[in-house]
Amino acid sequence: MAGDKVIQVNDLNFDTEVLSSGVPVLVDFSATWCQPCRAIAPFVNQLAGEYEGRVKVTTVDIDESPATAQKYRIRGARIGLGYVSVERSRSYGFDFDAWRRMMLDASSVEPAVLRRNGQTIQRLLSHKGRVVVTARNGTHFEFDLTGRKAVLDDGVITKQKLDEGENMASVPAGEVAVLPDAASGEGTIRFDRPVASIGRWMKGVTVAFENGRAVKWSAEENDGLLRPDWEKGGKDRGLLAGFDIGLNPAAQTGFLQDYLQAGNVYIAIGDAEEFGGKSTTDFYLASTLTGATVTVGGKTVVEGGRLVA
Repeated sequence: MAGDKVIQVNDLNFDTEVLSSGVPVLVDFSATWCQPCRAIAPFVNQLAGEYEGRVKVTTVDIDESPATAQKYRIRGARIGLGYVSVERSRSYGFDFDAWRRMMLDASSVEPAVLRRNGQTIQRLLSHKGRVVVTARNGTHFEFDLTGRKAVLDDGVITKQKLDEGENMASVPAGEVAVLPDAASGEGTIRFDRPVASIGRWMKGVTVAFENGRAVKWSAEENDGLLRPDWEKGGKDRGLLAGFDIGLNPAAQTGFLQDYLQAGNVYIAIGDAEEFGGKSTTDFYLASTLTGATVTVGGKTVVEGGRLVA
């Protein structure tokens, strides 16, 4: 499945080619029987060619190199490039080349940059406290943190992360996420980015919280896309599911990865599985807010859509 520019790595040369490399390394753990691996192979090959000399792109067959796969406890990776297709571009009205270029650029940001952008925010979100999100569009939303550790995705899986139960990474990476107190939300969120659903946009979404739960929501366009899920969502449908701040300076708003752009805020309501929560429901509503100001325990971490922590 590897292209001419993708370096084949195995148990014998992994340390030399990857750990001792002088440039950032992308390791594609794959298998001949893995259909998703085969699907993203063309994107991995393109990445290797376009970033030759700046990023080393390698591949490891987990069947032929079981020691390396076991050592790093490989379980999976979210490869965002696999979502970039001509068909999706047409459905959502994107410029395919611009979307692809943005994803490649965002994928090449060094992990150290993402960690530098997010370490202070991660520390603050990992303690008990009050988070306040405001924006000029009328958003004023508050919720509580429980002290649960926030997750900083820099695209790198370390031994420490594995020991703590984190075995997933994303490419492109660049976000810090936390599972909040699910029943603590108060106020109003006015998302200025639309919600994507099966090739259509739900625009102008406003969510109102009272007594710790979302009690109503509306959309200016395509309100019906998620209305059936809300109606059958059950008791957990209005719970706050997750909170996320983007860290990636090369990500751009306007595609399906708005949440990655540095300073953007992503808020989810309903099913909390993605954030490690226990609340389950058929309803899931999440989107991005740009230009927001966020304080955590009274300290400003995002101001007008800019990271300041």
